[in-house]
Order: sequence, then structure tokens, then C-alpha cells
Amino acid sequence: MQLSIPDMIVHSGPMGRFVLLTLLFFSLVSWSVIFMKFRLFRRVKRERKKFLKMFWSSGSLKAAYSSARDFPYGPEASVFIAGFYELRKFPRFRNQGVKGSAAQPLDMLMAAMDYLKRAVR
Repeated sequence: MQLSIPDMIVHSGPMGRFVLLTLLFFSLVSWSVIFMKFRLFRRVKRERKKFLKMFWSSGSLKAAYSSARDFPYGPEASVFIAGFYELRKFPRFRNQGVKGSAAQPLDMLMAAMDYLKRAVR
């Protein structure tokens, strides 16, 4: 007696059919997740290339910052936005220092670098 796969499914009991349907369901869910991730990674790669091209061709950091918001899936754009946000805080922070201190410029520069490092992490 030779049984094929369709014959085994037809002759299986209710528990066997339930298990097969469950496996089929989770297989379809897994493949849909794989397909969605593939599309997401392809979009990230595309936006990454576009952002880097725009970044290196922009004339200023402000122009790059205003254009970076057009790339919500680009990881470099997100890091740049966070870093530029912290960099914009620096002039306000520098003006709050005590006048006449010789170590002030170096201290302020180090504090700004700490802000940038934290933003990039």
C-alpha cells in the first residue's frame, strides 16, 4: 500500500488535521514576516544611499539637517539628526559660562563633545 501526502491528509484524524493547519498557519505568518523584513531592509538600504548622497552634496549642515527628515528609515539620518540637535545646544551652553576663565573654552568644547557622544550612542 502506497500512501501519498494528500492521501495521508485525507485519512488523518481531527488532531492530525489540526496540527497540520496550525503548522500551515504559522508557516504563512513566518513567510509574511520574512517578506516584510526583506522589504524594510531594502527600503533602509535605499534611503541610506539617498541620504549619504544628499549629505555629501549639501552645502551646509543646516541644509543637510532639513533634508534628513525626509529619510525616516535611514539609520545615518537618524544619527545625524540626533547629533545635530545636540550640536545646536552648544552655543547656548557656551554663553552660560563664567567670563574670564582660561579653561572655559576647552571645558565647553569637552562638554559639547560629551553631548554629541551621548546622542550618537
